[in-house]
Amino acid sequence: MTDSPTPRRWGRVADVIEGGVIYMEDAERLVLSGVSLPSNPDRRGQAEAYLSELVADTIVFYEATESDSLGRLKAEVWVGDVNVNDALRARGYVD
Repeated sequence: MTDSPTPRRWGRVADVIEGGVIYMEDAERLVLSGVSLPSNPDRRGQAEAYLSELVADTIVFYEATESDSLGRLKAEVWVGDVNVNDALRARGYVD
């Protein structure tokens, strides 16, 4: 038995809301898989601002791996050839 392929989608980001949740135009909500934003309020605000700068009002490509208990999709997200998950990790915006 083989695993089914990971769903791949495109969509326009409507907003980045508290906690780094990416809210899509189609009302889908994404959280970055493997990324936990800092618990320090100042660093968390910086991380959210950087995430918003990367993706706000942009068309993104994402691969959803699963959904969390709140129904949000855990996803790897790209803007062009930039992996957003990796960009946040590279800046140290993770706990």
